[in-house]
Amino acid sequence: MPKRITFRTAKFDVNQEPRNNDFDTPSHGESIFRWLGQHVTPDFKISGIATEEVGWAATIHWKGIQYMMHSCVSGEDEGDTGLDREWQLLFEKVRSFKQILTFTNRLQTNDECFQHVLSLLKQEPDFRDILGEH
Repeated sequence: MPKRITFRTAKFDVNQEPRNNDFDTPSHGESIFRWLGQHVTPDFKISGIATEEVGWAATIHWKGIQYMMHSCVSGEDEGDTGLDREWQLLFEKVRSFKQILTFTNRLQTNDECFQHVLSLLKQEPDFRDILGEH
């Protein structure tokens, strides 16, 4: 089951990022992945940033384990530069077909990677109302 993090910020000007026009509802969300990319460590890497149906997605690599992270942003009106917006991040742990069938290696709220990203967000003074799904 995917886990979700929500937070609010005016840090990112979504009108300056590439627009996702691939689907019926164009959306933003790339900025958070660029920000996370500034916090890469030997244990934490991000790659494959691309548009998807409801926003943007990227692959997170944490200590040899892969996760998919999806992002989307509220307040998508054109010209809302600097407007405070709610961001949503959705985490999914990449599992084998066998793990899915046997209900093993599922993503838990206490997952190290999930907690690491939550901690990074909490350390940023421009982010507020940070909530990790429990």
